[in-house]
Amino acid sequence: LYRFMLEEALSAAKTNRTLFSHEMTDFWDMFKGYLQNGQYHSTGLHGLIILPILVVMTIWLLCYCFKFRMRLNEETKKYFFIITTGWVLWITSAFVEAFQESGFRVGITLIDGFQWGRLVGFMRPMWYIMIVAFACFKPKERLFRNNLIGLLFGAGITTVVWYGLRFLLGQNTTPTVLFNSEFETAAQIIVFVTGAALFLSWDTCRYYGMLVLLCTQLIYVGMADTQYNDTGKTLSMKLMHDETDASITLNEFYSNTFFERIKKDIDYDGELVAAYGFHPSVLMYNGFETIDRYESVHSMKMQNEFREIIAPALERYPYWRDYYDTWGGRMYLYGECDFSPTRVKTTESKQLYIDTNAFKKYGGSYIFSRAVVNNAEETGLHLLRDYDDKDGIYHIFLYTVE
Repeated sequence: LYRFMLEEALSAAKTNRTLFSHEMTDFWDMFKGYLQNGQYHSTGLHGLIILPILVVMTIWLLCYCFKFRMRLNEETKKYFFIITTGWVLWITSAFVEAFQESGFRVGITLIDGFQWGRLVGFMRPMWYIMIVAFACFKPKERLFRNNLIGLLFGAGITTVVWYGLRFLLGQNTTPTVLFNSEFETAAQIIVFVTGAALFLSWDTCRYYGMLVLLCTQLIYVGMADTQYNDTGKTLSMKLMHDETDASITLNEFYSNTFFERIKKDIDYDGELVAAYGFHPSVLMYNGFETIDRYESVHSMKMQNEFREIIAPALERYPYWRDYYDTWGGRMYLYGECDFSPTRVKTTESKQLYIDTNAFKKYGGSYIFSRAVVNNAEETGLHLLRDYDDKDGIYHIFLYTVE
């Protein structure tokens, strides 16, 4: 399967990534966005605290090296190298992603389709490594006297704590939304001062400052409730035995024993199947060959072929038509039954609009549906059997094409 996908991708003249390209005039806005807020799938929300502090730390380091003409010993040189490497990775990932998304194409499918901005996900540990490098950096001389910096440190570290909690307890999760008033702008300036205070003060204050900064970030990881991070919420639900859609475990999501029972019951032998009302990855994980799939990069040939299958649905649902025709990475059976993971077992019947002839044409045999398909007869589907996982999250209605 992977070899086939690779051959298809490399031999295709165009991929689904060619469907969307921005004008070059958007490059700088995109670059600044990736640099400050990360790529939308890998955002670390670092623009709030991490970025301002690291900028000031770096300015301080450059000023020190300039004033004292690079008086770095062997120990401090390695910290300087770590900090420099972090900035290079950070800026490069933002630059390449913005350059790529603004219309540049390299012509090599796998490189062309890679979302470089997602490298910001690897920057999360790198930011902390950079902070530790700054904390361990011990200059021979100081730029300013300690008493002035101590005063700035006291005010600055209080601001960091306030700023972090202000964000954690706020209603918004998008960094730019928070900067909507002069008060917020002033707070951001104070955060810059905090960064300077942390690294221009004496060593004890600097280490305590690092501790507070890291604790603030850990609190965020535990409390944040965003599309890609609800760690604390999930943990609390499991401890309190509060079972909701947000606390579905991997074992529940894939339900290996349940789907193995279905495979054995139908004597499955590699036929192509599709999922309706849940992610095809569940079937793929359990050893089924799926005709539907999630592929960030694929040939336009693949996309057009699958579009034949779901054409009736795309005609009825403009949102999914635009979603598929402007990207196409999510090759799903769209319809009334949503694919989001849920503990709720559907009791109402749902419509499913597909071209059964196209489904059979490209090798489809079974459709695993989380709901009864009420237009199955007119669509050309036959209900083989339904399977209820009483201790799990799935109730599957298995259909075959007539």
